[in-house]
Amino acid sequence: MRAAHRANALRHGFTSASTNTGHDAAQEPLASFAQGHLQKQVDYAFRAVHLTAQTAKRVAARYYDRPVAYAYWDGCSTGDGRR
Repeated sequence: MRAAHRANALRHGFTSASTNTGHDAAQEPLASFAQGHLQKQVDYAFRAVHLTAQTAKRVAARYYDRPVAYAYWDGCSTGDGRR
């Protein structure tokens, strides 16, 4: 489903970026890899998405030679696109 959302955004002239926040949700469901590891929890919950957004904006700005005017975020609760 997420791939369809990204493809639709691209068809409408948006750029798109995605991240798995550094884990494979099928192998490590619900951030089980981070249990008991504060830095992994911070990276998973905040840092990965933040760095992806920053990097995507920089790449888009360089590619289009102008700053990004708007940014939208679409996420899913389990990190793997399934609901």
